[in-house]
Amino acid sequence: MYDLRFLGKALDDLKRIDRAHQRIIKEKLLILAENPEALKNNIKKLAADEDYY
Repeated sequence: MYDLRFLGKALDDLKRIDRAHQRIIKEKLLILAENPEALKNNIKKLAADEDYY
């Protein structure tokens, strides 16, 4: 299992999204934390030289 860490800006952005979509995003992130392979076709690296997705 992976740990999820949010930058301050990411938390601010998430708070601006309506609650229904926040819930969907959080559910998907929890799935990814448990099993990154579950949604592997729907994610990409954020930077080529870092391990951030």
